[in-house]
Amino acid sequence: MMPKRKMLGFILMLSFTLIVGAGTTTFAYGAEAAPTGGTSPSPASGSEGASSGQAVTPDTYIIQADDILTIDGSPHLELRARSYRVSEDGTIMMLYLKRIEVKGLSKRQLQDKLMEMYDPKYFKNVVINVEVRIKSFNIVGEVRNPGIKDLLTQTSILTAIASAGDFTEYADPSKVIVIRLDKEGMPTRQTIDCKAILRGKAPDSFLVKPNDVISVLRKGFLGI
Repeated sequence: MMPKRKMLGFILMLSFTLIVGAGTTTFAYGAEAAPTGGTSPSPASGSEGASSGQAVTPDTYIIQADDILTIDGSPHLELRARSYRVSEDGTIMMLYLKRIEVKGLSKRQLQDKLMEMYDPKYFKNVVINVEVRIKSFNIVGEVRNPGIKDLLTQTSILTAIASAGDFTEYADPSKVIVIRLDKEGMPTRQTIDCKAILRGKAPDSFLVKPNDVISVLRKGFLGI
């Protein structure tokens, strides 16, 4: 269950995303945006459009520090499914294997590594299955395909917007709000000027983090 302090932070963050969307695009946290007019908005063209990054799938995802892994070793009960958090040094501590390095591996590579490490004399017919809890972020407001998106690789703010179908014609790229929880679970707010980035006046160096909420405001919206 989410701690009360983090729950309060989540409620505040959700309330903010609903407020900034009032009077522009109707949306709910994690839901598709409802059309606001008779015609569908088209993405901004030319230098105002965000470019997409290289696609990564859950199967090709490379394990990183702080990832959550679920590892099951059927049919052995002592190897039943357990969750492990990858430490900062890229390792996990597993039963019978002690500490092993997992950072930099895909889940298939980790499965093969574990299969080789478990002694068949003691673990006959063991089948290792690894699942990675995929991180995500949420993007709302004036983008063509809002909602929760997988965060499978290092993602800049423009790549995140491209994953949501790019800006609509009503978007104000100079006012992209990012809501992020701090270490204590409280929401913080930062405004990113994507228009300056697209025009080459600023680097696309802002990286999206897990559980970020990105809100793209409408032109003329004064904010709160």
